[in-house]
Amino acid sequence: GRLLAVVTQNIDGLHQKAGSKNVFELHGSVHRNHCVRCGKFYGVDYIKDTKGIPLCECGGIVKPDVVLYEEGLDQNVIRGAVNAIRRADMLIIGGTSLAVYPAA
Repeated sequence: GRLLAVVTQNIDGLHQKAGSKNVFELHGSVHRNHCVRCGKFYGVDYIKDTKGIPLCECGGIVKPDVVLYEEGLDQNVIRGAVNAIRRADMLIIGGTSLAVYPAA
């Protein structure tokens, strides 16, 4: 068989670093950052090179593209993950308590 997709709640990007191509990051990634006002995306280097609070050109705060408590999940990522799971002949589930939604 072949690994067709990885669905993860991890935000560290290690699945991609290990070579996985089709990764659905339910809780986002610390390697992407976006402006909370206009939605513009920034790479991790922008955050590392900024002193103080990183700001967008529009004046909005730039934050890691991760889901914090009480924030909604990216519905496109959820749909992609659900579709990948539906198409799978077999699921391998590991490293989870299956207690944190939406993956529970």
